[in-house]
Amino acid sequence: MTTRTDRGVLGLGRWIAGAYLIVGLLGIFLTGFDYFSNITGVPLFVFTVNPLTNIIHLAVGIVGTAMTTHSSDARRFLLLVATLGIPWAVSGYFLDGTTSDFFARNPALVNTHLATALVALVVAWNARPGAQAADRRSGL
Repeated sequence: MTTRTDRGVLGLGRWIAGAYLIVGLLGIFLTGFDYFSNITGVPLFVFTVNPLTNIIHLAVGIVGTAMTTHSSDARRFLLLVATLGIPWAVSGYFLDGTTSDFFARNPALVNTHLATALVALVVAWNARPGAQAADRRSGL
């Protein structure tokens, strides 16, 4: 990867990891561990969270913080965020407001996760080994 690509992958990975870590910590301070998978959730800014989603956000933030020390690991983290985030967000559109949605998702949370996962996928895909060489050969 080029230096510019390395900085982009590391920067986005650190930004995503930090955001998830902060949301997870704030959510745990707000909800504690009561009603672990409460389907109604508790408002946190424009999102709804419950202890289960807080622990998931916290885990993603911790893993991301550990993985964003080198660009190759940060790329793997971005692929992980995309691989898990896209199906989670898409399922949120179908389960929003039902009793089956034990993650307490609301449209703002689902849209944020989908946007984060798609951006992570695009950045990780463009940072794959050989991507710049293929672009130069095709004239891009």
